[in-house]
Amino acid sequence: MVSILRTVSNLCLGLAGAVFLTATAFAQPAELAVPANKDWQHDWTPMTFPARIGDFERDRISQIEERQTNVAGQYTDRENGTFLTLYIYRPGNASTAIWFDRALVAIGIAETYGTVDLDEMKIGTFVPNGGTAQSGQFAVLEVDGNIRSTGVALYRTGEWLVKLRISSPQMSVTQMDELLRETLTELPELTALDNGSAKFISACEDTLQFAETRPIESDLGAVALGQAIAVTAEQNVANGNFDDQAIEELSIEDRGGLNYCRQGDRNYEYNVYRPVGTDDRYTVAIRDAGFSIEVYPDLVATELNNDGSGDTAFTVRSATGLEIVLHTPFLGLPNLGPASQSALNGPVIAKVNRPLADDEDPTITLSVGQE
Repeated sequence: MVSILRTVSNLCLGLAGAVFLTATAFAQPAELAVPANKDWQHDWTPMTFPARIGDFERDRISQIEERQTNVAGQYTDRENGTFLTLYIYRPGNASTAIWFDRALVAIGIAETYGTVDLDEMKIGTFVPNGGTAQSGQFAVLEVDGNIRSTGVALYRTGEWLVKLRISSPQMSVTQMDELLRETLTELPELTALDNGSAKFISACEDTLQFAETRPIESDLGAVALGQAIAVTAEQNVANGNFDDQAIEELSIEDRGGLNYCRQGDRNYEYNVYRPVGTDDRYTVAIRDAGFSIEVYPDLVATELNNDGSGDTAFTVRSATGLEIVLHTPFLGLPNLGPASQSALNGPVIAKVNRPLADDEDPTITLSVGQE
């Protein structure tokens, strides 16, 4: 514990100039003005949205979230009416397994083109273009409705996820399977791809045991700063700008590379996921576009709020592609109700931006004062 507190203290000194008491502004989504016959390069990754992908012609590129943190390219094969959507987005938790599971939920429960049976889908893994491991996940499904078949694939490059969705009013599942695989080989080659095999989501074997919880109120300013600095360290790790000793002392983990299970049945609005074999942390993934809430132990806050009860303090945070938001923390593992309410509606204690450009640094925005 002493080493962790010392690391946080040292980071406080180094980041003092990066603490601001300001709010982050967001622009409205917009369709990007791109000539139809020109390839378009994503600003923050090597990802290119070609003017053509095989027989598909690009119709438009939409910026769903500010600063290209969630972008979608719409394509159409005008010969047979098959349509394709290519996404790149920056989720809060970069687990391919979680967001592939959520993509299946969106197809199976909220499919606007017809009904599907998730128990009958063809599912598998693939090597993304430029990679060496079977880190990508895909599924092909028969659809009973306005289209005959659909396919989805997902893989990770650094903090970013690439999702491909193809749907056809004419193709069989076998034909869609062949088309999806072929299209994946034609996507631009990327770097920083996963070097581990894909992990599929399974149902958790047991149920989380929640405790009586209470919001942390004492030393809240110090807790907020400590949590924000830990998040800042994660951002530096993601950018390769942090030393191994500090990473170890702050217990930073690659959430995107963990093996997760799902708590309960698939639900359209959200699902709860937790690393297999753990009972003190979880992720709430909302819808299918990358927004998540994280709940996990905070050793520094536990030390600062040691009231003799033995309860562990827990960080509650949410994230967009541009920032991580820290909400009121709890003593005792909060269940889904308090965590969701805190993350969506409760007081914010701090924010940390997520740098995009090489010359950007993480900055901390505190919403509570130092005692």
